[in-house]
Amino acid sequence: MDAPQLHIAINHFPVILSVTGALVLLYGLYRKNFSVRNTGLVIVLAAALITLPTYFLGQAAEDIVESFPGVTHDHIENHEKSATVSLALLLIAGFIAAWALLVRKSVLRGKNLAIAAFVITLIAFGSSAWTAHLGGQIRHPELRKGFVAGESKDDSEKLQKDQEKALKEKEKDAEKKAKEY
Repeated sequence: MDAPQLHIAINHFPVILSVTGALVLLYGLYRKNFSVRNTGLVIVLAAALITLPTYFLGQAAEDIVESFPGVTHDHIENHEKSATVSLALLLIAGFIAAWALLVRKSVLRGKNLAIAAFVITLIAFGSSAWTAHLGGQIRHPELRKGFVAGESKDDSEKLQKDQEKALKEKEKDAEKKAKEY
């Protein structure tokens, strides 16, 4: 698997884990259940940790997909800027979650940190969801503002042919390299 494939394979985890962690954390806080609260904190920490490879694989994927037909620099840059904000928010939420887990014996401090982790995770979820939407726009023109269904049929057929041609060229290059060895 190359960077774009890996990025696509794991890019949903920060979004799903952040909203799941926030909801579990909220439920644990509401029910005053330490086990559920700690589970929510662990999920938030997992969201923060999976965000790191997602972000860096996205950076590597940019170098590959920016030359694809139909991919614009502006869409990549918008996605990248939003991803940077999402990364920062999730890392902050993960740090606070880890801190809350470490001081969980101190009821008041642990609760306050859990509340802070919840709030920041909720904001991070919104940012991550927006980042995912912007990422989708890179390869899905139907998500772009102003897209009208049916207008770009010729463009989509040309895009598909260009992608097939690029794939064949990539395969030929791989075969040449294999023969050289």
